[in-house]
This record gives sequence, structure tokens and C-alpha cells, in this order.
Amino acid sequence: MTRTLEVNDELTEVRRVQEAFSAICAETELSEELEHVVALGLEEILTNVLRHGTAAGLSKEIRVRFQVDETGFGFEVSDACRPYNPLLRPDPNVHLPLEERRPGGLGVFLVKKLADELSYEWRDGRNHLWFLKHRFLKHI
Repeated sequence: MTRTLEVNDELTEVRRVQEAFSAICAETELSEELEHVVALGLEEILTNVLRHGTAAGLSKEIRVRFQVDETGFGFEVSDACRPYNPLLRPDPNVHLPLEERRPGGLGVFLVKKLADELSYEWRDGRNHLWFLKHRFLKHI
């Protein structure tokens, strides 16, 4: 099953996408554990695109594509913003005291830890970030 949503460049869209995601989880009877993990990754990635990749009032053709199959539950967030691969960002040193850490980067670090597969590609003038979680499927 594949479903695609067009997303406006407003932070309020995160809620609408999360609601669509929840409906897909109910429809496909995905485990609650999988739903929580994927929801957290989805919120972090989409929020980053909306906060850092878009200019207010200027649509960047953001799309979220959900895919559920025998391998697991995945989603791709794509946009027509400037090329940016968040996976190249160095992981923060989470062992340093807070006052010694540079701000930012914890969200991408968290997404890297949550996903079973995570990849980035610049293709056709668009950023494509793919997140896949393999485990915890009840059935398709």
C-alpha cells in the first residue's frame, strides 16, 4: 500500500500528516510500537523541512509518501528546497555536558537511531529522505 500527501509549508501541516499516518496504521493494523517509532521519525523530519528548508509563504512542493509492505513501514519526505543531506551532519557528542554542546543536530541523530534503513538522495531537483522500519508488523 502506498499513499502520498502534498504538504503546505506551514508547521500546522505536521498534525495533518500525523493524522493521515495514524489512519494508515489503523487500516493496516501496524503494531503500536512501530507506530510510535515511525511517528517520532516522521515528525522530526517533516518539522525540520518546514522550519529550515522553506521560506514562509513560499511552497516548496513538499510531499510525504507512505509505503507499507512485507518489508515494513516506510515513508519518504521530499521537497524542492535547496539540496541538503541531513545524514552528513556529524552526530552530536551526547556525552558532553549540555553547556559544552553545540545547539542542534539531536533530531537527526534521533532519526538515525530510530530507522532500520535511512537514506538521502538528490534527484530530479528534489531532496528525498527515506525512512524504513522493518520490525513489529502484525500483518499487511
